[in-house]
Amino acid sequence: MKVRWIWLFIIILFMGACSQQVTVEEVFERGIEAQEAVDSMVLETSGQTDSFDLNWVAEMNMSEGIYSLQYDNALEIYKDKDTFIGSLDGEALDEYTVGFLINKVIAEYEQLLKRFDNYVEDVNEVFEIEVEDEHYIITYIGDEEQQQQLADQMSSEIITLVYEGVEMSEAEVENMEFVITIDKESNLVAEFEQKVRIKIHLEDDEELFTDHFYFDEDLTTSYSQFDSVGEIDMPVVSESSLGGIEELDEIEATPVTIDLSDEEIEEMQEEAANYVDALVQATVFQNADGFGDQVAGSHSVEEKQASGEMQRDMFVEFYRQNTKMNMGEYVSDELIDELTDAFMHAISQTSYEVIDSQIISDEQFVVTLSITGMLESTIMEDIENQLIEEIEQGTVDGDNWIEYQVELMIDAYNGEFVEGETTEATVSVLRDDTGSYHVLMQDEYLLGGFVQ
Repeated sequence: MKVRWIWLFIIILFMGACSQQVTVEEVFERGIEAQEAVDSMVLETSGQTDSFDLNWVAEMNMSEGIYSLQYDNALEIYKDKDTFIGSLDGEALDEYTVGFLINKVIAEYEQLLKRFDNYVEDVNEVFEIEVEDEHYIITYIGDEEQQQQLADQMSSEIITLVYEGVEMSEAEVENMEFVITIDKESNLVAEFEQKVRIKIHLEDDEELFTDHFYFDEDLTTSYSQFDSVGEIDMPVVSESSLGGIEELDEIEATPVTIDLSDEEIEEMQEEAANYVDALVQATVFQNADGFGDQVAGSHSVEEKQASGEMQRDMFVEFYRQNTKMNMGEYVSDELIDELTDAFMHAISQTSYEVIDSQIISDEQFVVTLSITGMLESTIMEDIENQLIEEIEQGTVDGDNWIEYQVELMIDAYNGEFVEGETTEATVSVLRDDTGSYHVLMQDEYLLGGFVQ
């Protein structure tokens, strides 16, 4: 009898062990099938990207194609099949500026297992599995060659999302760690951890400041609320942003009936012009004095003034952070700060005049500026020629020419102002239900206008 019980115990152990011998491929297949059946979910992410602390929450309704992304309770992005809305502390942002953020989240996280399954030839070779009571823990273990193949795939995807029309020349892996936790009962992803640093080299492009950038993420993402996400709300600026801004020729070609008096139209056109004037002063000329008094809207003067000061500060910080992203590896923070100050000094010597404001509908206006800008193309051409000449002569270290280029840019921006042509720029302006005005694309007056 004792021997019989021993054999029974061995059989039970053997059966238990066999039941745990599930393969990574099997878990992936079940997980992909389970995820494709999900209509909605919530993702919460925390960690660091490019050494910046990051927290975001994404609500996804895949069945209806509605997505919402919120960064640190400040930046909100909403997207559905017909609409894109971006809002930073209540101020509207255009899809060109922040659209890639939500597209990146959708591309990387919505179908996580399918994404990796498409990336690698055999998931059983590059992942190992650990079976716990309630979860499968799947860890990436790819060798150097497999990591390179995965890095090439990921880098191509990133460039497609961020840099339109730019080609990758090489992806250099510095670190690559992935851990996927999958719920055994539902077969759905519960958590995704990634520590990735890839140096992505770009093909030569005259419009780029650098020939490479880093994909550097140390993030943990939790998945929850499967099929239980309620209605996804639009940001506060949604009423002024529905459907985005159409091309001006399309707007002008469409007959619009405006149920307003001549006095109301004239007043709104003046308000739209005043807002653009105040925005240009706050951004290009770093002068937000009186912003709250100048712009229309039902918000208090204090709230409007705070908005103007935020626009002022954001304008500088965006330039600083974009420069740091492009040059940061070779250039010190102190030099980047000097370059930012020099650029702001140069652009402040431009001039402009508001020359027209036309109503398109009771929510859309076109304001025209006459701008005498800075001829940056000539500045950069002169710097490039000087740089090439000095590298050829051996007076500049060819391995660290970017730092010297920045020094030349600082000198040029702080030197004699290079005046461009006087040109006209049309700025699309939206009016919301509070009577406040918004410019979604500052590039409409910046590029080709103040910076030529």
